[in-house]
Amino acid sequence: MALTLYQEASCGLIAGAAEAYFSFPFVSACLPRVDPTTLSVVLRAKYRNIFDALYSMSANKKISALWTNAGPYVKTRMGTNVGMLTSYNPSLCYLRDSCGLSETRAQLGASAVSAFFGAACSVPVKNVLAQGKSGSSLDCALKILKSRGPLAFFSGFSRQFALVGPPIMILWFAYENVRKL
Repeated sequence: MALTLYQEASCGLIAGAAEAYFSFPFVSACLPRVDPTTLSVVLRAKYRNIFDALYSMSANKKISALWTNAGPYVKTRMGTNVGMLTSYNPSLCYLRDSCGLSETRAQLGASAVSAFFGAACSVPVKNVLAQGKSGSSLDCALKILKSRGPLAFFSGFSRQFALVGPPIMILWFAYENVRKL
C-alpha cells in the first residue's frame, strides 16, 4: 500500500526532526565554534575523540547544553527530509512505469529528483533562519519577500544541492539495493 503525499510529508517531518535532534550534539562537536559577538571562528579545542568533545561541551553544565542552538539545524533537516522523502517514490514510479527506464536508471533519476527537492525545501528555511536574528520566522520571510522577491528564498541553492545531493543519491541507491536483498 502506497503512502499518500501527506503521509510521506508527515514522515519526512518526523524523521527529519528525530534525526537532527539526536545527531545535533555530534554535529556540533565536529564543527568549529563561532563566537556570536564577533562572528570569528574560534580554534577548536584539541579533543581526543568525539566522546571527549561531547564531555567537554557538557562539563560544568547540564546535559541539555549539548542541544544549545539546535533549533535552526532541526528545522533545516526537517525541510531536507520532507523534500527528499515526498519526491522519491513518485519519481521512481514515474520514471520506471511511464518513461520505461530500467530499474537502475529509474533509481538513479529518482534519487537525483529527491536530492533536488531535498535542497529546494531546505534552502528557504536556511535563508529565513539566517535573516531571523530579529523577529519571528514569518516576519523574516516577509522581509525577504518584500526586499528581494520570491527568488531570494532560493539563494544558495546550488551550494545546498552540492552539499546534500550526493549523500541523498547514495542513500537511495543503497536503500534500494538493501531492499532487494
